[in-house]
Amino acid sequence: MSQNKYHFLILIVGALLAQTQIVRSEEPLMNAIDALVGAHGRDAIFHTERAIDHAKSAIEAGEAGHENGLVVHSRAALADIKQANRDNDDNPHTKEAIIHLKEAIIEGRKSHTARALAHVREALSHLELAIH
Repeated sequence: MSQNKYHFLILIVGALLAQTQIVRSEEPLMNAIDALVGAHGRDAIFHTERAIDHAKSAIEAGEAGHENGLVVHSRAALADIKQANRDNDDNPHTKEAIIHLKEAIIEGRKSHTARALAHVREALSHLELAIH
């Protein structure tokens, strides 16, 4: 085997070993997160973060005058926060976010963009507090 092929083989084996270590190193991290918040808590965090992203997109759409986008993203945020809230509904910020997202959807459907935006902004502030 030539020296170049030998070096290439070493690089490939090294890369595979490194990838295996990375995969193995994530497992303890996930176990630690599960120990702190549980698997349901990890899911709740994930869905709350998605709800925050959708609320921000709803605000952007509303500010651009796209009422439909405001409603669509508000509905997506509502679905995510309901999913996050399904196992643990004692967070008052989550409850408030749900109320405001529902109101944003109602106002957005009526083309009351300013009112809908006010509700989405309020929901976003509660979502951000809920995750911390």
